[in-house]
Amino acid sequence: MTETNIHLDPTDKWHGFLTLMADVFTSPGFNIFTSLISGWVLSPGRRTITQMICAGDPTNKKQHDAYHRFVRCGRWSMDKLWQCMVVSIVLMLSIKGPLVIDIDDTLFKKTGRKIQGTGIFRDAVRSTKSKVVYSLGLNLVVATLRVNAPWGGCPIGLPIGVRLHKKGGPTTVDLAEVIAVWLSRWFKDRHLEICADGCYAPLVGRHIPNATITSRIYRNLSTF
Repeated sequence: MTETNIHLDPTDKWHGFLTLMADVFTSPGFNIFTSLISGWVLSPGRRTITQMICAGDPTNKKQHDAYHRFVRCGRWSMDKLWQCMVVSIVLMLSIKGPLVIDIDDTLFKKTGRKIQGTGIFRDAVRSTKSKVVYSLGLNLVVATLRVNAPWGGCPIGLPIGVRLHKKGGPTTVDLAEVIAVWLSRWFKDRHLEICADGCYAPLVGRHIPNATITSRIYRNLSTF
């Protein structure tokens, strides 16, 4: 007997992965989502909605306003999409042991009159130890799953949760807690090792289930 190696086409693998998220959307919405997310992957330049439409739906199967309306007021939940995607990724990668999560905030320079949540925040990329630089944009709290790539080198951070920090709203620590609690619920049988800088040290006192927090605090700090 001879063994036959069956190699799936990358396109089939991609659509197979997207099919795992079909329950998050209605049937028409899932078709639009598939075109948009495929366009996001294929776009060579800025990933605007228009650019993603051109890359993901080159034959204009749907009108452009259908894609914009889907993003603005479509019947789907971002939290459910994150849950479905994250659980599927962990299963597909067969990650053993604790899940290592890195949390930090970043400034996304997306501004405009109709962009909600924009404000002036610290720009960590341009700031130095002696000089703090502030910029206009969206302040995002991002959680990533630390994965060791099969080709070696530095670990890869796969985004598994994002929250928008607005002026006058919940703090970045509060938003990080929301993401961490959601992850602990999605993976009740797994232990989370959450790593963050000193700004997120108060997470230690938030009692996140099934999680160990690694951060930096002052030696003379006794309570949060």
